[in-house]
Amino acid sequence: MDETTFNDLARSLEQAAAHARGETVPGLRVHVPREVDVAAIQGLTLAPQIITTPAGEEFVILPRSDYDALLARLGAEEAEGRQDA
Repeated sequence: MDETTFNDLARSLEQAAAHARGETVPGLRVHVPREVDVAAIQGLTLAPQIITTPAGEEFVILPRSDYDALLARLGAEEAEGRQDA
């Protein structure tokens, strides 16, 4: 990840944390829908996602339950080696 992308993400996280603390964040617009389809949202958030950086690196985002199941299948010793990588 290049420095500009990292700085943008860090700034976004700082703004999100400020908003969560109830602070005013300039330029932030919040939309609250009248109805929320929880089942549809859960279906979207539980799907693995692949993010490609501008440099072409791919990151796979998995739900925690899928990640834990993957580590369990790999076995304790091999999983520890992959976590350290």
